[in-house]
Amino acid sequence: MKYLILTLVALLGCIAVGVLLARLLRKVWGHPRSLPARIATTLLGAALVLVAIAALYLGDYYHADQTALAALDGNDAVAVSSTGGILRFDGPGERTALLFMPGAKVEAKAYAPLMLAIAQGGVDCFVVSPPANIAFLGEGQLGDCLAANHYEHWVLGGHSLGGVVASSYASGHPEQVDGLVLLASYASQSIDERIKVCSVYGSEDGVLDLDKAADLNVSSKGRTVLVLDGGNHADYGNYGPQKGDHPGTLGAQRQQAQTAQAILELAGSLEQQ
Repeated sequence: MKYLILTLVALLGCIAVGVLLARLLRKVWGHPRSLPARIATTLLGAALVLVAIAALYLGDYYHADQTALAALDGNDAVAVSSTGGILRFDGPGERTALLFMPGAKVEAKAYAPLMLAIAQGGVDCFVVSPPANIAFLGEGQLGDCLAANHYEHWVLGGHSLGGVVASSYASGHPEQVDGLVLLASYASQSIDERIKVCSVYGSEDGVLDLDKAADLNVSSKGRTVLVLDGGNHADYGNYGPQKGDHPGTLGAQRQQAQTAQAILELAGSLEQQ
């Protein structure tokens, strides 16, 4: 309901500004006499406002820092490549893979150090680069990646909004998914009890709704929760501070190391089944 109200307010604001812009256009082009022409001019003004707002919003996102860009070079154990909007971290593992969705407005490359550590530990990683860095727009890419790559076990994962999208896909396709990893996130729908779920969040997280994180929509049988002492919302990736977050005392390197270990343990439990 909160987001619906905000959306309606935003639309009304755009219409109001559009009307003002339309009046300006009429002064430049001349005042149209017919009602359809006046309506068309008003709609054009509103459309121009919406396009400008969308361009500003989508152009403002969190960029990968130099540490993340350096990790894209891979190492002796992990080869990194990019195909069809998906980053692949191909390590020594052959049985299990992690398919990961970035947080909202976070560049996929920002998670390269975390993925490099996981792949080096024996779980190949795929990171979706959704259109305009909006996780909801990339849900279809999850299915495409699963269909194009063959592993015994798939773990879906995501950070923040990316975790919500990953959980939505896992909920609708339980036959394709063995594990779900939620980093500073929560499941928006109920998760099949056959899917093992690992939730990781930091004690200093200033963005995550902790009440939603506590209710994973999954049975306790398949649920693991790891609270990182001193961890925050942003340090799963390397993209700098995030608006609304609290400073982490754990540090990005240690936060990612502990997160990678938790994911590797989940993958290990799947391979032992």
